[in-house]
Amino acid sequence: MTPKSPGVSALLSFLITGAGQVYNEEPVKGGLMFAGAVVFTVMAIDGVDEYDCDPTEECWPWLLPVGLSGALALKIWSIVDATTGARRWNQRHGVAGLSVRPDISIVHLGRGRVGVGLLRATFQ
Repeated sequence: MTPKSPGVSALLSFLITGAGQVYNEEPVKGGLMFAGAVVFTVMAIDGVDEYDCDPTEECWPWLLPVGLSGALALKIWSIVDATTGARRWNQRHGVAGLSVRPDISIVHLGRGRVGVGLLRATFQ
């Protein structure tokens, strides 16, 4: 079995909400996240027109902020859940995987040279 990469999973969810869950073999969760993102995005797009509507008509000015907030919240949840989902999949299947996480550190390279590390990779 090939381990699931949390980094690939997060990248997929960043590009398309729910894609990381599909990669982690959770297609129902991924599909629901994608559908929710589509609904919130349509709400936001429809809400743009509502700010210039005629006061004599029915107006729903809350559509834009609710749509944007919902789409952003789902995007963040999808990315975070995708990384933890990949780790859960690896543990459940007893497969080791490469885990990459942000970690800012100063690295001494020798001969008076110094480097800055931005990521820490561990093999689990």
